[in-house]
Amino acid sequence: MIPLGKTKTLKYGQEIRLAKALKARKQKDGSVSYIYHGRVPRIKSIIRIKIGSSDGLSAKQLEEKYLETRKLVAQGIDPREHEQERRAKQEQIKKENERNSITLSRLIEEYQKHTEIAEKGVASKTIRDRRNSIENVFKPFMGRPIQLLTGEQILKIRLKWLKNDTPNRATPKNLNHHQQTRTQFKKACRNLKAIFKLAVMEGWLVSNPFDTKSLKSLPLTEEPQKKEDYLTQEESVELVNWLSRLTSEEFKAHFQPNEITDTRKMMYDAIYLELLTGLRLTEILALQWDNIYLEKNQWRDIAECPFFKYEQFKNKKFHVIPITNYMQLVFKNRLKYRSNSRYVFPSTKEPDKYITTQRYAEETLQRLLGELRFQKRRKVEQRKHVNLTAGILRHTFQTIAKDWGISDEDLNQAMGRKNKTDPSALHYYVGSEASRHFEVFDTVGKVVNGDITRNKNIQSLYQEQEMISEEEELTVEDGGYVLPEKERR
Repeated sequence: MIPLGKTKTLKYGQEIRLAKALKARKQKDGSVSYIYHGRVPRIKSIIRIKIGSSDGLSAKQLEEKYLETRKLVAQGIDPREHEQERRAKQEQIKKENERNSITLSRLIEEYQKHTEIAEKGVASKTIRDRRNSIENVFKPFMGRPIQLLTGEQILKIRLKWLKNDTPNRATPKNLNHHQQTRTQFKKACRNLKAIFKLAVMEGWLVSNPFDTKSLKSLPLTEEPQKKEDYLTQEESVELVNWLSRLTSEEFKAHFQPNEITDTRKMMYDAIYLELLTGLRLTEILALQWDNIYLEKNQWRDIAECPFFKYEQFKNKKFHVIPITNYMQLVFKNRLKYRSNSRYVFPSTKEPDKYITTQRYAEETLQRLLGELRFQKRRKVEQRKHVNLTAGILRHTFQTIAKDWGISDEDLNQAMGRKNKTDPSALHYYVGSEASRHFEVFDTVGKVVNGDITRNKNIQSLYQEQEMISEEEELTVEDGGYVLPEKERR
């Protein structure tokens, strides 16, 4: 038994011997420190180690600590090195427990927090879709540690998923089961690959299971990947013709009453604007009048042409688009129906919000266009029927622009995409620079409205426009901005 009673008479700074190689020292705060003072057989110098204090150790605990230290010294082990190893093991166990506590569900939440800290604006719809896609495919792993989701497990899930005979309701009805499973699995893997990068960065995983060679070289289906569908120039012209008829009183008797209501006409205007700009559905529907510089007195002091600003869906940054004469028709038409709402395409039930869908208008146009016009393409390119969606319109805009000589760099800059030479940089323009890419949007407008009827490089078209003879099958109105004299917007 260690005689702790001797420490009661100690004064600040004094030391006394309590046992062999054990000393007690009075501290300024009144507590007593217990110090092991002795020599380790393999170490020449004397070691002096604090093994505890009167504030944290009882007499029994002090004796156990003292005997343990003496035992280590007798074995030639430095107590300091032993303590470092013990703490390192504890830290390793703590990290291991922390890693095991990171489930797939929690990792998704941590990823979202990380994007918020990094000030990467992500729409709530994107967050919801990301989680739903992962839960749909990897549901059994949502409450399990992320270490259990290995490359081998992903391969097993893929095989099981592709053999599943039950289509998921979240996927479009116009896709067959094989397309549904491919799309769902691919989307979930793409989202998880980015999320698992955070797990590796934080030390929760040694490597990203989606970076293994077996997964990198793995096709998501046994069929070759197909290019995204789009409308050809002829199909785009036909679409615009139908849009003009749907909003015309002359053709009112040809359609059902619910297909030409004010709300449906608003949807048709949105579809036309998507085709003219290549913007996403939400980017068009969320346009606000405060960001539309249509009249000359609104833009003449800050720009060279009319323009509008929109908030990009993915990064929440504002970008500007020049307003061509074709786009002006849309905005002027919307001005006729303008209410007190700040939105160009307001909800009729809740004016302080914008409409969130144009599905009904798409279904009407799909019915009017029919499948006959796609038969030739389907036979030549082995493609199925093209379904009219906002994504198809966006891809149509890009395809037409490239077909008519617009370079990838000009197209990326016009649409505010990443700079290929500097992937971290995005192309943004203020109103004064709106006219920089006027030609890109004006070209597509000419094509889809049928004002250009022969496939010719648009750059040479602008250079040789005055030299075009009447014999050529190229139709461009004076100035290139006036719609032809037929039923059109």
